[in-house]
Amino acid sequence: MTLRTSAGRVIVIEIKKLCEADQAIVKKRFPPPGRPARDRRAAAPKRSASIEEQLRQSKQVDIARAPLKELTAELSREFNAKIFVDRRALEGIGISDRTDIGPVQGSYSLSDSLDSVAADTDLRWTVCRDIVVVTSRGDITKYYRPAVFRLSGRSTAKTVHERVLKEVQPKTWEYRGGMATAVPYGQSILVINHDWRTIAEIEKRFSAVMRRSVGKLVAKTKIEKALATPVTVDFRFTGLSKCCAELERQIGIEFEIDRKSLEEIGITEDVPVIAQFESTRLDTVLDLILGQLSLAWSVENGKFQIISGQEEEHRLLTIDHDVTQIVLQDPRLRMVDFDSLQHATTNVIALGSWNLLGGPASIQPGQMGGRSFTMKVLQSYRAHRAIEKLYADLRAAGTKNIRR
Repeated sequence: MTLRTSAGRVIVIEIKKLCEADQAIVKKRFPPPGRPARDRRAAAPKRSASIEEQLRQSKQVDIARAPLKELTAELSREFNAKIFVDRRALEGIGISDRTDIGPVQGSYSLSDSLDSVAADTDLRWTVCRDIVVVTSRGDITKYYRPAVFRLSGRSTAKTVHERVLKEVQPKTWEYRGGMATAVPYGQSILVINHDWRTIAEIEKRFSAVMRRSVGKLVAKTKIEKALATPVTVDFRFTGLSKCCAELERQIGIEFEIDRKSLEEIGITEDVPVIAQFESTRLDTVLDLILGQLSLAWSVENGKFQIISGQEEEHRLLTIDHDVTQIVLQDPRLRMVDFDSLQHATTNVIALGSWNLLGGPASIQPGQMGGRSFTMKVLQSYRAHRAIEKLYADLRAAGTKNIRR
């Protein structure tokens, strides 16, 4: 082979005279004819647009007035977004798949298009993970989720908390009779429980004084890995038991239906399900399908249990959650402040289920020895998952060095 030295001199050398490491480098950079070098950029998988990007994307939309089912399907195709219609919620406001909605015509983003669909009606839309959910004004609270914000500069959680309650959806907050909550945690953290759109509005409006903190959870157990597994289903008036059988086939974990708890609320295992999902996390599919039937899911003995929402309140288990990095330190008393974390947890997770309000769930300090701390919680399986996510977000916010 021919090489050029740093001095510009051209020399000829046999490749076999190079050391093995140099031979490997030469072969990689100069492959023989007929074997083109691998283009790493071409091999990289195409990144899917986030739900935020899908909602912001603008297009020229021309959708005539049509039944809700057809209109949402057209929006889904036009913007390549996943849209789920909570039919049970819409029945409560007198709207069905066949109700004519629209038109949607003009240069619109998906967000604007959905606002146009909901205009002058009791329809509302929000986001559940990466799914756009069309629901009703009254049922939007089913999709409330906690969000953690870390304040910057000289702003305190107390002052920003007061501004949020006054400036953003003021009638939805608990002190005004609503279901939304906001809890200062220490001086630099604000925990807010609201729907996705309101959280996004708060994040944008208060971007100068605080940023949202999102922690990552790693699926460690077989069940948690299954819940994060994407599934594809097309249920069209499919009985619930058959839906469970299909999900079981795809993920390889058994489903059991608690027929007794379903019968207590007037539902059988053959209740029809209408839902289409493509490459969607199993936990999202379960939450959306079962939520519109007033059902829930839990885990027992390594199996998924389909139960009524009422029964979920009594299917409780105790877990010690690690809170070493997120409990606040009280410099005045030289002790760990568990009360603030308990207050934040019970005010944004499974509201109404805690024993302080007459419910069966409980939360109390667990291990307090040495340098490790835990919170002992008695709650449903799904509530424990929400608590783990909340605590992961608090860790991401960096609460370790935050004081009261």
